[in-house]
Amino acid sequence: MRDRFTDPTMHLLRRLWHVYNNILREGQRFLRRYRLTPIQLDVITLLSNAEGITQQELSKHLLTTKSNITSLIDRMERKGLVERHIDAYDKRCYRLFLTQKSKHLLECVLPEYKKRISQFFSTLSERERKQLQSLLKRLERSLTPGKESEMATG
Repeated sequence: MRDRFTDPTMHLLRRLWHVYNNILREGQRFLRRYRLTPIQLDVITLLSNAEGITQQELSKHLLTTKSNITSLIDRMERKGLVERHIDAYDKRCYRLFLTQKSKHLLECVLPEYKKRISQFFSTLSERERKQLQSLLKRLERSLTPGKESEMATG
């Protein structure tokens, strides 16, 4: 059995965690002054491109459970960042919309946030960033239930 400190798989996992945690911390530090979290900014960004989606659709985009989305949206609604409207055809569903406050925050915050986060990737060439994107996408597909058969054939 390999030493857990030299095992290549664990070493790779630690590196991924380290990079992720550093990016997350920087994002949290920056967004704190706006009283936002990275996940809240992600929701606002997603909704800016797909206003009116349901909470269930949002949970698929964020890869989280419906119950986590419900509490997240509850908090965002209390902060005046999103509005829920009952679906006209299915009274069990809520459709999500941005408020003026969240639209304004998005306009002010997103460009600077992207600029700060992109600094983490500035040491990579454009080709390397595309390669990293491709590798991460492949890893992500291998971890998504039901995608195993795609991996074997494609």
